Amino acid sequence: FINGAPAIGNNMVMFGGCDGFLHLVSLQNGQAHDKLEVATYIAGSVTISENLAFTGDYDGLFSCIDLESKTIKWNFDNPKSNLPILGSPSVSGNMVVIGGQDKRLRCFNKKNGDQLWEFNTGGRMDASPLIIRNSVIAVTMDGMIYMVNLDDGEEVWSYEIGSAMAHNPAVINNSLAIGARDGNVYFFHKK
Repeated sequence: FINGAPAIGNNMVMFGGCDGFLHLVSLQNGQAHDKLEVATYIAGSVTISENLAFTGDYDGLFSCIDLESKTIKWNFDNPKSNLPILGSPSVSGNMVVIGGQDKRLRCFNKKNGDQLWEFNTGGRMDASPLIIRNSVIAVTMDGMIYMVNLDDGEEVWSYEIGSAMAHNPAVINNSLAIGARDGNVYFFHKK
């Protein structure tokens, strides 16, 4: 199975799937170009930034793949948990942010994998975090929305919907929209 949306970079279409490989397909002709073994099932979409690809997997490993050398540059293997990372990473500048089912939102230096901060959401995250300017928005399966500072991971704002949110939030014109499993779409506007 292919679970996430494909990403495009370096004239390649990239995606992961249940075979544990990052597949690279030519954007021009659709021919398979290469495949890189990452780990186990890749459940989310790959994020690409400056010849680096970032992805989480079903065993809780978060990896940075160097697309030029076609090797794993660094990875984060949580020593306390191997719960899945289902969402896709978000990148801004030199920072990459990911959340997982271990209830932690983490920020890493995208070049060397140093963890810069960690935020405990108290609920598992199946959706992708969203970086807007200097803030990160994360939603949880226990019904919470969090906004944290990108620089230090400190909470800026939170709101309890009370219903699971498994899909990604969207932002446009200072407004946040998110769908929840209670059948409602919630809309927040910054005045």
